[in-house]
Amino acid sequence: MFGNKPNDERQAAATREEKERARKATFARTRRASASNIGPPPPCADPKRRDRLANDLVAWHVEAFKHTTGLKPFGAGQLESIAYSRDVIDRGGRVLKLEFRGAGKTCRAAQEALWAIMPNDPATGRPRRQFVVIFASETGKAAQIMEGLKTELMENPLLAELWPEICHPIVAMEGRPQRATAQHINGTPTGLIWRADKIRLPNGGLLMVRSITNANGIQHRSKGQTLRPDLVLLDDLQTYEGARNKNTVRKLQKLITQGICRLGNHAAGDLAIIKTATVMDVDDLPERLAVDPSWLTIRYKMLIRPPTNETLWLVDYAKLRRTHDNTPEGKEKAKRRALRFYKRNRRKMDAGAVVAWQYCYAWNNPAAHEISALQHAYNILIDDGQEAFDCECQNAPPQNTGDLTSETVKTNRDQMQAAVVEIARGLVPLEMQRLVFYIDVHKNLLFYVGTACNLDTGSAHVTTYGTWPPQKARSYHLDTVDATIPAAFPSLNWRAAVERAVGQLIGELNREYPVQGGATLRPARFLIDCNWGPMAARLKRALRNHPLAANLLACHGIGITAKKRPIEDWKHAPGDEFGDGWLKKRQTKSAVTTLLIDTNHYKTAAHLAIATANEVEGALTFHAGDPLAHQLFFDHLLTENEKRTTADRTVHEWTNPKNGQNHFFDCLTGTLAGAAELGTAKTTRRARFKL
Repeated sequence: MFGNKPNDERQAAATREEKERARKATFARTRRASASNIGPPPPCADPKRRDRLANDLVAWHVEAFKHTTGLKPFGAGQLESIAYSRDVIDRGGRVLKLEFRGAGKTCRAAQEALWAIMPNDPATGRPRRQFVVIFASETGKAAQIMEGLKTELMENPLLAELWPEICHPIVAMEGRPQRATAQHINGTPTGLIWRADKIRLPNGGLLMVRSITNANGIQHRSKGQTLRPDLVLLDDLQTYEGARNKNTVRKLQKLITQGICRLGNHAAGDLAIIKTATVMDVDDLPERLAVDPSWLTIRYKMLIRPPTNETLWLVDYAKLRRTHDNTPEGKEKAKRRALRFYKRNRRKMDAGAVVAWQYCYAWNNPAAHEISALQHAYNILIDDGQEAFDCECQNAPPQNTGDLTSETVKTNRDQMQAAVVEIARGLVPLEMQRLVFYIDVHKNLLFYVGTACNLDTGSAHVTTYGTWPPQKARSYHLDTVDATIPAAFPSLNWRAAVERAVGQLIGELNREYPVQGGATLRPARFLIDCNWGPMAARLKRALRNHPLAANLLACHGIGITAKKRPIEDWKHAPGDEFGDGWLKKRQTKSAVTTLLIDTNHYKTAAHLAIATANEVEGALTFHAGDPLAHQLFFDHLLTENEKRTTADRTVHEWTNPKNGQNHFFDCLTGTLAGAAELGTAKTTRRARFKL
């Protein structure tokens, strides 16, 4: 007995410790439960005002957010933009709103997302939209938008007064998001979620803000159900660098059409999408979406109508603003001189002008020396240049004027779509005399374009285009296509496969093409790209031995810059034929006739012809098809960068960006050069297909 006493004491001590731990744990749980019980929210301070703001999106912007969108009255364009947002939130659909920089579109988009998930029905507390997602261009911008929304929910006194059931649990967290998990009101969980990229309000409304690069896995599991977004807001998804990279633009558009637009629940109908943006460059993401008929597109300009006497702005006022000694003090004096001039002549300088928003100027910054939205607009134009003003303020990137002396001849997608005529694919217009094909050769694919041409007028019409092997997808990239040449000929090595593919494609294209009116036309020329080192000799041998050898030309494209002599000024060997931007040489080594093409010349010619009105001689048109049907083809025509360069002469020089897909553009260029060569051969004079 006495030997067991120490064990009994130890057991008793252990029991006391367990009881004490249990007591402390119970006390802690009780304390946490008490602390997590935030109690019922106070009643709504003004139910009538709450009901008005819940059903009036303009009042919501103006009254609930006095320090942002409520600072100054909206302009007519902003009111119209808000009305479109209200319609999409209520009824669904897709709207693309192109607004000028500084119009407050990002603030309004975030506040409209919040309006959509706030309680709308007083009886049930349900929101208009259950799950709203905002996408931004970058992670940092997404975090900035979310931080602004959280600040409003935590600190906006009007929201707290009118929606206490929403704001009371948020304020009760005291800035500690981890408290949301255990938070309850007399035993009933509030349901609040407060994460870095996601908020779930106590009424069940979900709001998520993410970067466009993180668009996967957008769903939420709740009570055994999987919720998917029913409203998406896309805010300026492109960066300035991305807007100029056509591959990036193409990927973003694909992400939107194949990813974002498919985020919703099929059973719920079309996903409601609001896209706000400012145009940054020719054929950037907003410009590409604007031609898609599935989007309702609205453009807003900062300067709706210029003043009658614009000379006072662009000459007299501009001279005063720009003339200074290049010091901070000198620039300040120049701004003051320009402002005094404007004040003295304001009646004349304002006459006839219409601005979109009268408060679009530095009204709260005297150091800016601005007193009107019109002055602000011309300050941007004078300081930053026409291109920046056209894009950032007018949502209208510079257009091709059809003049070689202009800075750009590059057309845009709208101009290309305007060149589409109602002539079916494969049908040759009646007035066209010849049909020329060009084949661009690659290891995986052959690209081809067939262009019908009138040798007398210089007019041309793209009758057909495509790839071999044909691709099922509407959009594809040379490096990642599913159907490839090596896969089509698995028993051959890739060089032999490419040679076989070229011969097979020529055979398929060499047929009778219907002409309007009942006649037919067979191709007069096949031009094959033989400028690829690993295949050059092999392709020329194949052309030499082909049954159609008389109609086949090997082609080499050369970008002749402004510093180099044009082809017409080269030394020519006996038997050479040449014209504007082309030289036909009879090669003795390969026994194949080769056509050298000045690609800068004909790429410029192609865009000038596209800009020419369809009914005018020298126009280039495309066979029938909606914007989506020709989208990839136009992508290739728009991917290259153009720069007007002057040295010994002036040349619009074209360069393909890294990984740029320009293959159909190369083919079109080749067909125009082939048409020029045919025209010279027929008329024994210089080609009519010229600049």
